[in-house]
Amino acid sequence: MRAAIPKRDWEFPISTIKLIGEFTTPDGPIFDYFYVFVAGEPPRMYQVPMESFEPVGLSTFFADLEAALPGSLTYHLANSVDHASSIMWPQSLAGQRLFDYIPVQHRGPVGKLLDRLRPRYLRALAAPAQSQLGCTAVWAV
Repeated sequence: MRAAIPKRDWEFPISTIKLIGEFTTPDGPIFDYFYVFVAGEPPRMYQVPMESFEPVGLSTFFADLEAALPGSLTYHLANSVDHASSIMWPQSLAGQRLFDYIPVQHRGPVGKLLDRLRPRYLRALAAPAQSQLGCTAVWAV
């Protein structure tokens, strides 16, 4: 069985999925709510916006995926409007952080103002996700 991500050219065997997570940004919860699938060898991370599932239906896609995976998918970030992340699957890691958010400072006097108005963050895989993968994953393009 394969997972095909709607509105994307990404397709991979479900058996190669190592981790599924979710994250939000301050522009969420609706417009910046993403799912992350880590699959393949070497592991690649696929970032998919929630609205990409509209043609298929989010609940249909995840019900089909959950039926093919051992355990269940657990959602944790409903209505989050911050830099938040959570592992959804595997179930043994459900609810733990997917990403650590590391502040990135702007430079110069204008940068200090920007840091207050619109801070920037670098997303890095958190320890539970790294432990599950056993290596570093790269973003799929």
